[in-house]
Amino acid sequence: MSHLPTKHMAKNTQRILNSRLLWLTFYGGLSFLIFFQARWAITATFGFDESCYLEYFHKFLAEPFPVCYSKSLFWGSVLTWWPIGLLVKACSKIFSVPFTVLALPVIGLFSYLQWVLSLLIIDRVCLKVTQNWGSSRIPSPHIVFITFLTLPVIQYVFRWNFFSHAAELFLVSFMFYFLVHHKYFIALFFCVWIFATRLNDAFVILVPIGALLDHNKILLLGKFQRRALLGILALGVLFVGFKFWRICFVTGYNGFYLADVIRSLKWEGIKSGLLNPFHGLLWFDFFWLFSIVYFTVNIRKLSRMQQAICIWQWSLVFIHATQFVFWGYSENRLFIGSYLGTLLNLVLFWPQISNSSRKLFVFFIGGAAFMRVWYFVAATAPGLKYWAEVLGNQDSSFLVSTIKMLLRPAKTLEITAGLSPIGFTMFSWGKNWEVFSKYRSYVDYGISQPALSLLTVFTLIVVLFTAGAACFLFRNRKQKRAQNELSEQISWTREVVG
Repeated sequence: MSHLPTKHMAKNTQRILNSRLLWLTFYGGLSFLIFFQARWAITATFGFDESCYLEYFHKFLAEPFPVCYSKSLFWGSVLTWWPIGLLVKACSKIFSVPFTVLALPVIGLFSYLQWVLSLLIIDRVCLKVTQNWGSSRIPSPHIVFITFLTLPVIQYVFRWNFFSHAAELFLVSFMFYFLVHHKYFIALFFCVWIFATRLNDAFVILVPIGALLDHNKILLLGKFQRRALLGILALGVLFVGFKFWRICFVTGYNGFYLADVIRSLKWEGIKSGLLNPFHGLLWFDFFWLFSIVYFTVNIRKLSRMQQAICIWQWSLVFIHATQFVFWGYSENRLFIGSYLGTLLNLVLFWPQISNSSRKLFVFFIGGAAFMRVWYFVAATAPGLKYWAEVLGNQDSSFLVSTIKMLLRPAKTLEITAGLSPIGFTMFSWGKNWEVFSKYRSYVDYGISQPALSLLTVFTLIVVLFTAGAACFLFRNRKQKRAQNELSEQISWTREVVG
């Protein structure tokens, strides 16, 4: 009998976990069906950074590919693609399809899956951190998903899927997962992998070091384990430090060195980084910027791991400002990994935040999520040129144009539906039908037949998963309502009998 409460608690915990998994699966599937722009997401332009990542991918699998224009980009993201690359290589031989033709749609769809898996992992991180708060104070899956939408990664998992950003998000999620579960060896491994994916994340190496110092883990280990941990930690720091030093002072990054950055840093660059209408921090990353300022003001109340996250984030602000000096622009994709650090800091520090500051954070999260989604819709529906012609504001800034698009929601939704997986596959297979003739421009992009077939099958699978999750959630809601009614009847009966 003594085991009954424990079994009941375990059953209740599993029910909560299943419910959260269903909700997040539903949101992830719905996001794919609405936002995934197959016209671009599964076809590469073979230009800029994506050509370098695709060259690494082909080289690792002994497949021919044109030489990339740059040798400064890292290959860590390609290692996350490598397992599916082996599957693609086998399928290309079995079905006699060229390797690249089959690889492109697979990588594009896999980048989306990395986003969904990152969402599920971060939800588990939140549950681990808040497990002692009580069930009524654990953030709901709806809040977790909305907060996840604030990350500047949407366009890199629903449109430009051959960059490193989905992989970066995936790896950072794993790093934080193992950190909160005190698996420091594994977390450090992922930390080095993150740096091998994105150079700007060099300071992420401080995060597991801070976590070790917080828990005095080194002092509690045995002599052999302590030496092994310190050895692995030293190797990680040396690898990151040496590679970072070599790029800063020897090889450079696309022709630029650290000394050039320091000499060129001016107030104009900082002002552009904050106020630029295309990627200014104050317009598109106000939640992230407010968060790191808030946590910096409260730096003494933070753990060492949280302080390390702040250092990592401020280093990215510096890089963001300097990029405006060199290239005249910068993008908030620099911050993708550190956004998860912001979310972790927020969850860890939430009990100490005042009610007024909590309301401000909630307001910023909601505003940032809406801004991020609307920015994506505006940029890919199917571009500002259309809206500039319709609205007659060719010379307006991107921010002004996206705001004006709020006045045309019906047209925006029509174009977005034409680019979504369901609309895209329907219009592609039925492009010769008269009913789809006006959407011909949406699919006129030279997509290969294997890619279209793969997209259609994947879309059907997502529809099944999304519909299945919705059915289970509806059934669970009915069961919960019935249980509540039964409990009320039992309470009423006891009162009457009593």
